[in-house]
Order: sequence, then C-alpha cells, then structure tokens
Amino acid sequence: MSPLTYLEPLLKQYEDNRDPVRAVQMKKYMKDQFDFFGIGTPARRAMMSAHIREYGWPDWSSIEEITRSLWEMNERECQSTVIDLLNRMKKKLGPDKLPLMEYLITTKSWWDTVDGVAGWLVG
Repeated sequence: MSPLTYLEPLLKQYEDNRDPVRAVQMKKYMKDQFDFFGIGTPARRAMMSAHIREYGWPDWSSIEEITRSLWEMNERECQSTVIDLLNRMKKKLGPDKLPLMEYLITTKSWWDTVDGVAGWLVG
C-alpha cells in the first residue's frame, strides 16, 4: 500500500468529522496561524487508533513520506497526527531521522509542534 493510499481513509475521516464552528475557535486560539478541521484531540486520536486497527501500522520504510505528506497539509490536526504517530513509534527513531525532526521543528513552527517534536520525539 502506498503511503498516500494509507492516509486517504484517515483524512476522509477527518474531513467527514469537520466542525467549521469549532475550527474557527481553534484557529483563533492559535492566533490565526493555522487552519483546522475542528476536531478535538481525543476524537482525533480515537480516529487514528481506529485507522491503525483497520489498516495496521505504516511501513517504517514509508514513514518519512507519510510524515511529510501529513505535515504539508493545511489543517493543524495533520501535524498533531504526525507527532502522535511518531510518538507511538519512537523506539524506531534513530539518528538517521534527525533531518526529518529538524524539518518538523522548523516548518510550520509554533509552540504546539515544537514542544511535541522536541519534547516527545527528540528530547
């Protein structure tokens, strides 16, 4: 299964659960820096867990493509999904992934993602 094919059902779930009213509130909380689906963390994590139960863990050889694909999406929940996914797979993270971690810290940087990557994945 290609990385993008792996992500399609999860992204469809996010889209199907979009809450425009909550998305506006979430965007305002983040000083209008990012767009949102309007999905809270518990619901997003439940969707990710259900996705993993149905489709399995992503193949480690495609983790960088999956990570970058999600990170480049507009909605902030996608970046949060990356952090949660990598956190659940962090035993596999090694020095070879430092350039990827640097990319995550320096791209779409804001307190939420920098704290997540630096504190949970690198630190």
